[in-house]
Amino acid sequence: MPSALTSLSRAAALPAGQRHGMSTHSVRLMVYLVQALLDAAAVALGLVLADMLAHGQLARPDDAIGYWTVVPIFLLGNFYARSYSFEAMNSVGTAILRVAGALGVTLAIHLMLSFALKGSGDLSRLVF
Repeated sequence: MPSALTSLSRAAALPAGQRHGMSTHSVRLMVYLVQALLDAAAVALGLVLADMLAHGQLARPDDAIGYWTVVPIFLLGNFYARSYSFEAMNSVGTAILRVAGALGVTLAIHLMLSFALKGSGDLSRLVF
């Protein structure tokens, strides 16, 4: 008959997620979700701070449309680049390269969308 001490020592030997009835797959998915949320917050905060430094105030709602396009594109780029993977969690170099690639793709897509959807006639798109 196992004693309470034996079952307690077995529980202590288990990974933290399995002690509470969660599989390692569930724990990993939660970590990836938290990473994505923190990435979204960091990009949004970076855009707000850059706008405040450039203009001395927060952007008007009309000018802040870039916030709503950059963050989802960046998150999709990160998923496509596999930034939220076991390999990226174990290797800092791999993670940095994947995130930098996703940021580059985000910049390119955002610039293309901004150019294509520009409403003013300052720059003629017929020339291109």
